[in-house]
Amino acid sequence: MNLSQGNANEHYNLQRTGASEQIFEILKKEIATGVWKAGDKIPSENELAEQFHVSRMTARNALQRLSAIGVVESRVGEGSFVKEFRLSSLLGGITDLLGSQNSVEEIREFRAFFENACLELACARRTDEDIARLREIYEKMKQTAQEGSYEEFVESDMAFHRCICKITRNDVFLMVQYILQDLLRTQLKANNDLYGKVRNASEDRNAPDYKWKLLAEDHEKYIISLEKRDPSIAISDLKRYLRHYRSMEMEISQPDSLNQPGSLPASSEGAAAASDRS
Repeated sequence: MNLSQGNANEHYNLQRTGASEQIFEILKKEIATGVWKAGDKIPSENELAEQFHVSRMTARNALQRLSAIGVVESRVGEGSFVKEFRLSSLLGGITDLLGSQNSVEEIREFRAFFENACLELACARRTDEDIARLREIYEKMKQTAQEGSYEEFVESDMAFHRCICKITRNDVFLMVQYILQDLLRTQLKANNDLYGKVRNASEDRNAPDYKWKLLAEDHEKYIISLEKRDPSIAISDLKRYLRHYRSMEMEISQPDSLNQPGSLPASSEGAAAASDRS
C-alpha cells in the first residue's frame, strides 16, 4: 500500500537531519486522518526506504516509533498493520464518563462549535464534486431511515458529517474528528433518541412524519449552505439548538410540566424542528 500522496517512484524532499522523524510524522498523519484504517497493512521498511530514499534503518526507526505509541502492530512473517484505535483505551473509564449528563452536554457543546467551524470552512472550499458526494450520502441517509435500520442510519449520519469535515481540506479538523469519533457517535445517538420526542414524531416508519425520515431530511440544509456558500443557513439553526437544548431536555425529563408528553413550548418548537438534528 503506497502513501496517499505519492507512490513508490515519487521523490520526497526529506531533510537529511531527522529523516526518521519526518517519515514517522507522515505515517502517523496517514493513520490519524483515516487514510489507513484499522487492519490495513502499511508499507514495509524496504518499501519505505525505497519510497523515501533513505536507509532501511531509518525506515525501521519510524516503524518502531509507530509501534511504541501503540498505533501499529508487527505480525511475524506478515508485516506491520494499523491497530484498532479506541479513545477509551487511552482515557480509561470513558464509558462511565459518557454516562453522566454533564459529559453529554459538554460533548454536545463542543460538537456544535466544531461543526460550525467545519461548515464555514467547507463552504469556502467546496467543489461541485464535493456537493455531489455529500448528496449521495444524504440520499443514503434517507434510504436507511426508511428501511428502519437504526445502526446503518447512525453510520450514514456519521459519514455525512465526516464528509463535510473532509471538504474543509484541513488535516487538523480531520484528525480531531477521527480521534473523537466514538465520543461524537455516542452524543449523536443521544440526540437522535431525543429527536423523535421533541418533534413529537411518529414511530411508524410508513408515516410521513416518521422520526428518522424527518431527521434525515433536516440534513439538507447543510447541502444548501454549501451550494450557496452561506454557512448561516444551517449554522443559525445549530446556534438556536445549542441555546435551547438544555431547557428542552429538562422539560422532556419532567413530562408532568408539559401540556402533552413529548411536546415543546411554542418558543422552542421551531428551533427543535430544524436544529435538533445530528
